[in-house]
Amino acid sequence: MLSIMILMGVSFAVPQQFTQQGRLIDMDGNPIDGEHNLTFHLYETPISTMPLWGESLSVFFENGYYSTTLGADNNNSLDSSTLDATVLYLEIQVDSDAPLQPRQKLTSIPYARRAEIA
Repeated sequence: MLSIMILMGVSFAVPQQFTQQGRLIDMDGNPIDGEHNLTFHLYETPISTMPLWGESLSVFFENGYYSTTLGADNNNSLDSSTLDATVLYLEIQVDSDAPLQPRQKLTSIPYARRAEIA
């Protein structure tokens, strides 16, 4: 019985990362293709200058679409303390271009991780 409860605790652990998906097009409306470096930062406000967390990832684009996992690096994970802010904004930078504006306000899915402390 004890071993079953231990396994149940592990199977219900809250993941320490979340998926970020999107579609990027260039200034002429053409979809971005191929591999690009994306830098992600989380901020407490749309105009904050100090990020709470960040990472850079090499991401593959097909017809402008991409999907990646944020916080998958155990040395730079997204833990509950990072998501403690009431509101968080995600900033994305493509290669060496200026960050995309406006920052995206995070909504329910990443915040569902906070159930870990409930």
